[in-house]
Amino acid sequence: MINLYSFVLFAYIALRLIAPLPIGITGQICAALLVLLISLKHYFFQNFFGGLASPDLPRIIIFISGWLYVTLTFLFVLLAFRDITGCLLWIAGKAGLSVNLSLTGLPFSLGIIFLALLCSTYGLYEAIRYPDVKKMEVTPTRLPKTLDGLTIVQITDLHVNAFNPAHKVQAIVETINGLNPDLILLTGDIVDGTTVKREKDIAPLKHLKAKY
Repeated sequence: MINLYSFVLFAYIALRLIAPLPIGITGQICAALLVLLISLKHYFFQNFFGGLASPDLPRIIIFISGWLYVTLTFLFVLLAFRDITGCLLWIAGKAGLSVNLSLTGLPFSLGIIFLALLCSTYGLYEAIRYPDVKKMEVTPTRLPKTLDGLTIVQITDLHVNAFNPAHKVQAIVETINGLNPDLILLTGDIVDGTTVKREKDIAPLKHLKAKY
């Protein structure tokens, strides 16, 4: 399924973005090969570098390949939106409505590429930054009054991996312990890959402290 998505990603961008670019056949081939290489990221990780979720590669390579892959995904979405809008404008023109809006040309294509890069950069920043603490007061009606004031810390989707190594996990643990919680709930998607490979990175979780 992932390989099929990668092929669709490559084919659509190659046909709808690269082919119309006025960069000559050599430039188009080079650009298409680059897009193909980026789109096969998951295939390479899974078959040659130790696993899809936690490849055995330097962190900088994982970061750059992830950034470029997410950029392709945004490009795919933006191009699809452009093409759908273009179809709607064509239908409007056939219906007699006068619409003077061009969605083609080099400036528009460069704008789409820039927007995709901007979105992917922001998305990866959100993915790797330290999580914020969000406080919420809950007043359930079916619990005894003796539990009034109970403090529960929930943290989910840690995804301990090359982007979230031991030092980041340690910082999260210190933040949680600083809240002096009664209970700590650690829910879902703790490790990317195997716990054996990430044993040192998840070790700080042993130092989580709760009253109960």
